[in-house]
Amino acid sequence: FAASLLGRGQQLTWLKHYATPNTPVVGFLLATDTVGNIYGTGTLTGLIDFDGNSSPVLGSGDIVVAKWDSNGVNQWVRTVGGVPLQNDRDDGEFIHYEPVSDRIIVTGTYNSQADFGCAQFSEQNDQTSIFMACYETDGTCAWVRSVRGPAVYTHCLLSDPNGDLYWFGQ
Repeated sequence: FAASLLGRGQQLTWLKHYATPNTPVVGFLLATDTVGNIYGTGTLTGLIDFDGNSSPVLGSGDIVVAKWDSNGVNQWVRTVGGVPLQNDRDDGEFIHYEPVSDRIIVTGTYNSQADFGCAQFSEQNDQTSIFMACYETDGTCAWVRSVRGPAVYTHCLLSDPNGDLYWFGQ
C-alpha cells in the first residue's frame, strides 16, 4: 500500500493498495522532490495496475520505478528486466531525488539481462551485477552505470550540494 499522513501522522489524506496475494510488490523505497511528488522503487513479481499505469514483468522479479503526485495519483511506472528466466530476479534497492539536476537516481541489482530503455546489459552465467540509473522526473531514462559481479552489493547512495553522486557498496 501507499499512504499520505499529514500533521505528523495524525491525518490520513490518501491510501492506495496495489499488490495482490499472487503479485506482491517487494521492498518498496520512497523519495520526494521539492514540490511534493513521490518516487518509489522496488521489485514486482507480476503485473500490477498503478492507477491505470502498468508495465510487464519479464523475469521472476523486475525492477519497478514509479512516480505519484502529492495527491497520490500515479504519474508513470517503468519496469526494468530481461528475458523471462525462472531465477531472473532484478531488484530496485535505493532511490534518491537529486535536487541540483532535478533527477531521480535508482540503484539495485540485475541478473542475466536488464533493459532500462536507455541502456541494455547482459551478463554471463546468471551473474548478478549492480546498477545506478538516472531518470528524468517525466520517467525518461537518462543514463545507467553498471558494476559487474559476481558478488557486488549496493549499500548507500547520496549526493552533495553540488549534485555529485556517491555510491557505496561491496
